[in-house]
Amino acid sequence: MSKKFELSVSFGNDLHSVILTLEELEKVQSGDMLTKQFKDTMEGKSYISQYHFNKQHKHSLAMYYDDGEGFVGDLSEAFINER
Repeated sequence: MSKKFELSVSFGNDLHSVILTLEELEKVQSGDMLTKQFKDTMEGKSYISQYHFNKQHKHSLAMYYDDGEGFVGDLSEAFINER
């Protein structure tokens, strides 16, 4: 079974996370673009979460939810833990 990693960013008072495979993590760390989109919940409400890796520039990370901006920064600001 492939290793999986939880990548989390701080937004508001919470950490928001996305799950990456080892292959995906290696690609984004090397500068390849990747977008992950999925349904999530926050404070009991459902929303669509999008994580954009390396879209603005190499090692950039942006997290959006529905039509809002959650986190915009650098991949180095994320917490990465093996699951």
